[in-house]
Amino acid sequence: MRRWLLTTLAAMLVAAVAVPTLGAAPEGIRLALFVTPPGKGDLSWNFMAWLGAERAKALGYVKEYVEIVSTEATALSDLTLAAESGRYDLIVSAGWEFIDPLRAVANRYPQINYVSLDNRPAFEPGDPGDQ
Repeated sequence: MRRWLLTTLAAMLVAAVAVPTLGAAPEGIRLALFVTPPGKGDLSWNFMAWLGAERAKALGYVKEYVEIVSTEATALSDLTLAAESGRYDLIVSAGWEFIDPLRAVANRYPQINYVSLDNRPAFEPGDPGDQ
């Protein structure tokens, strides 16, 4: 029960804190939600992150979002493609597999906002992604 509650609270972070903090326009932001296989079908951590994105969309904070199922082996390239595309205002990762790739991408594309639902990447002092 405690894990479920913590997972739910983490997923709702996107809807309740992260998205409004970005100063989203009334029509909402564009969100990329990175989850591990099997995606929202796991009915666990990924499912809760997806529910948070759905709730943020229902509240009008998110205009559109995409769920991207990525593995540890493809995380860096998948995150890089999302950042390079310019289609997303916020990239959210749900899983420890994304920590190092997220740090690398945040340093290369610091103009995009990032949220990690698992833990915080360890940026070095002065890293662009740590601003």
